[in-house]
Amino acid sequence: MALERKREMLPLLLPVLMDTVICEPDYNVVRVHELGVVVFREGCDAAARGAPEWGDANVYLPEEDRAPIVFFHGIPFTGDFRVEAPGGSLTAIWPEPSRTVIASSADSTNPMPVFSATWQGIEAGLLFEQGYVPVTPCPNDLPFAWAVSIWRQVPALPLRASDSSWTEMFIYYEANVGPFFRELAAGAGEKDFDILDYYRGEALLFHPPGRDWPKPADILVSRVSVLDGTISMRGTGPQTYDEMSVIEELLRWSLSEIEPEEAQAFWQTWEESVCDPWAEDGWLLFPLPQDMVWGMTTIELTTEQAGRVEYHRLVLGLVSPGLERFPEALQ
Repeated sequence: MALERKREMLPLLLPVLMDTVICEPDYNVVRVHELGVVVFREGCDAAARGAPEWGDANVYLPEEDRAPIVFFHGIPFTGDFRVEAPGGSLTAIWPEPSRTVIASSADSTNPMPVFSATWQGIEAGLLFEQGYVPVTPCPNDLPFAWAVSIWRQVPALPLRASDSSWTEMFIYYEANVGPFFRELAAGAGEKDFDILDYYRGEALLFHPPGRDWPKPADILVSRVSVLDGTISMRGTGPQTYDEMSVIEELLRWSLSEIEPEEAQAFWQTWEESVCDPWAEDGWLLFPLPQDMVWGMTTIELTTEQAGRVEYHRLVLGLVSPGLERFPEALQ
């Protein structure tokens, strides 16, 4: 499906999605929602992303380190938002933060640089409650610029800088998370890091119908389980790819904490790259454990208003596992 056509479909599919999730409103809370993907490569290369670099279905994802998209919901607020990448680095940010800092970690036994970015005095939802939000144009040379128009369709609190230098619907940052996984591997006495040796749980395997086929065919999706590096089938077997089924799975993985609009916009960002019929080894998609998510990067929102802040971070792992780990996919 063409990208432009998919953008138009966002409001058409939402009534169906909204029927599946019912959230009671809380009028004394700010909810910070983060969605992203960590792309794992051989060895210790790991790329945390909010989006592929281009919207082309046939683009091979580059080994660059990126991190998620952040939306804000709930009561309007004025406050500071901070992102830290312990041991890693922040490589691209939008909108422009108030300040960026490189400091040393407080752990004297394991000193490492800590990169951080802070957006000070953000005004969220205090203006533009009705009508059009005049967002700031995104520079075209940013690697995620092609996906910005998709993310801006998500109904969230509009954000404005304290000096009115920018207005946006989200915050996006890119982070080098490779050092975190190298540390995990070193702690286990291993030279290389293989996420499938660490992750245990359910996943979705996107794969072509076989290694030999005459032309691009519909992608198959298998609900699988991962245990000790082994991938096994769960459920009824491979099914023809269905966008709605994947979005519903994302909502379930988030325990229905993220919004349906967020899940759909997020998947529209990644769909063409994951559902690539020429990816012979397939793509395995799965939710990363929260301790791993918070170990890679930390986020913090402090507000001037009374009330509490909740964080809901859905960060997925994406790895091309090689279908020899899953022989059922080749049958």
